[in-house]
Amino acid sequence: MSKVARNSPCPCGSGKKYKYCCLRNRPEHRWLTRRVTTGSVVLILLALGYGAFALLGRVLGPRSIHGKNGSGSQQANQSVGTNSIPLPPVGEKPLPRQAGEADREQPRRENDLNEDWRRAVERDDCERALQIAGAISVISPYKSSSWLKQAYSLHELGRTEDAFQVLSSVIEMFPDEYLPAYNLACYACKTGRLDEARHWLRNSIEVGGRERVKATALRDSDLETLWQEINRW
Repeated sequence: MSKVARNSPCPCGSGKKYKYCCLRNRPEHRWLTRRVTTGSVVLILLALGYGAFALLGRVLGPRSIHGKNGSGSQQANQSVGTNSIPLPPVGEKPLPRQAGEADREQPRRENDLNEDWRRAVERDDCERALQIAGAISVISPYKSSSWLKQAYSLHELGRTEDAFQVLSSVIEMFPDEYLPAYNLACYACKTGRLDEARHWLRNSIEVGGRERVKATALRDSDLETLWQEINRW
């Protein structure tokens, strides 16, 4: 039997085109029709779902941060949650952080420790002075006085080498102060390292001035070994 064209009259004599009559009743055509119908339904459902998702996003999603005046960054800051730190608007400087209770207590605590250290040295309790100096250096690590107190306490305990090591480890933090270099000269001289003592004493003179440092050095028993030499400087 020859193949009947889809648009030809149906061989059954119904007068309809073949595609609208007996072609629909063929098994393979029914299977294909079902697959096409199922695919169409899936596509329609996906399209409907995407449309609903897009509509929901427009209703519940964040609004544009650009207003009529163009201050987008300010509106963005206003949308930050309550658990976040708000950023200052563009072009404005952040407000200075208000001092907390701990910040206000720190100077008082440091003053109390400095007074405790002075009293410990006066009663020759250098072990206690060393402990206090360690606490001071934790509170104020960027002050040379904290490390000078710690080194002095070690020196008074007979631990001059340790005093030198402590002070030399932080000397680069204080290039514009003459006392750290001066004390290093004293500790180097006491431990017999005269070349290092000369080096640090000259550094101290460069920062603190010749007359002041020289006058102090000629009265300091720690530098007695170099007195004659210093006197010629």
